[in-house]
Amino acid sequence: CPSQKNIEITGCHYHEYKKSSLMYHCASENLYYQLKERIKDMKPQDIVYFTKEFILKFAPTKIDRIWNKLPEKLQKDEDIIACRRCHKHYNPMAIDYDEIEDIIPFMKDCSICKEEK
Repeated sequence: CPSQKNIEITGCHYHEYKKSSLMYHCASENLYYQLKERIKDMKPQDIVYFTKEFILKFAPTKIDRIWNKLPEKLQKDEDIIACRRCHKHYNPMAIDYDEIEDIIPFMKDCSICKEEK
């Protein structure tokens, strides 16, 4: 496998010019819109090839859904953990994830977790 470079967080200059376009003209944007919804359906042997930077850039809100598929190294990474939903202070069984996924805050945004520190 060729080595992977860290993904730069800067956007594609082309999109600033074509914001109203319904088509995305760079690989980065196309990948974002494809991966965001489909990463949860991928197999662990596919997810293992994604770097931490890649996951944080393209699918930070899906980390809980792929948690058991992530390599152990990523499950121990503080940046990845911070993007998990806070199940310590919020009951995930009380909501329907498919309808209200964003109701449980990320661990990094949980006010109760912040107070405990």
